[in-house]
Amino acid sequence: MQSVENGGTERYRMATTKTQKNVTVRTAEELGRVLGLSMADTAEIEFRSELIVALSKIIQAGRLTHADIAKGAGTSRTRVTAIANGNTHGVSTDVLIRVLAATGYRAEVRVKKNGKGAARPSFLRAVKDSTAKM
Repeated sequence: MQSVENGGTERYRMATTKTQKNVTVRTAEELGRVLGLSMADTAEIEFRSELIVALSKIIQAGRLTHADIAKGAGTSRTRVTAIANGNTHGVSTDVLIRVLAATGYRAEVRVKKNGKGAARPSFLRAVKDSTAKM
């Protein structure tokens, strides 16, 4: 699967092993459906995607150094740089949340009922934490 940035919209293309057919999706929900993922796995992809986009913007704003963020999150500067660049393979969601907190932000999650009757997050908004000690 390959991620392609196109005009501010991230699109995913997946080539099947036999036919090399490209499939383009525009949302995590579409990606989950194409890959045959469960609603829970699709929700996790959507949550992480929104968290990573928010983190990249916050980190790249440059108010704190990558070293300062890493120290506050208990991770490495190299990992913070990777997150800022959207390279999060092997980075757990809890590390992403710790990095967000180290920047002085916190995540707000809203939950809403989806069309199939199950509750799911409508996802994430990063807000400046007024109680954070910087």
